[in-house]
Amino acid sequence: MVKLLPYQARYRLYGEWKNEAYDKHPELMLARAHIVDKTKYIMRRLTKENVKQTGRQMGKLSHSSPTILFDCILSQIQRYDNLIMPVVDALKYLTNLTYDVLAFCIIEALANPQKERMKHDDTNISNWLQSLASFCGAIFKKYTIELSGLLQYVANQLKAGKSLDLLIMKEVVQKMSGIEISEEITTD
Repeated sequence: MVKLLPYQARYRLYGEWKNEAYDKHPELMLARAHIVDKTKYIMRRLTKENVKQTGRQMGKLSHSSPTILFDCILSQIQRYDNLIMPVVDALKYLTNLTYDVLAFCIIEALANPQKERMKHDDTNISNWLQSLASFCGAIFKKYTIELSGLLQYVANQLKAGKSLDLLIMKEVVQKMSGIEISEEITTD
């Protein structure tokens, strides 16, 4: 039923679920703290060898609180890029709804105005953005997730004169097409 709504309405619903519902009710605040603790526990134990078991635990957590789960996962991925592939593999036990919530959480993480997109030297892209872009490419390649929201986000960023988010498009197109982009220009 929710999938029939346009992505704007779905994302508005997810935003209210994430940013408002948990702050209004004390029981939900406790539930959020419990989910954060469980997610951190699961993420600390995630390895290539236990992806299946960990993925099932993530799947169970995602049924009740996907926004909180994905916030924790995305913050870990932004810090530790070696977690990208194990997390992508572990997320195979999600439902279509939770994949849609994941797309929303990715866009929200990308749109965070408090994070610097460039390193302090102003010549290199920050690690968190590179990691998140790489995760986007891997997750959108492996699973059927609607790209409309992400594409609109990148288009809006370009309209605002912010071209760094093209890195996300580069990663998504590169991973989904399987075509490696050569950084070196040759005369051949």
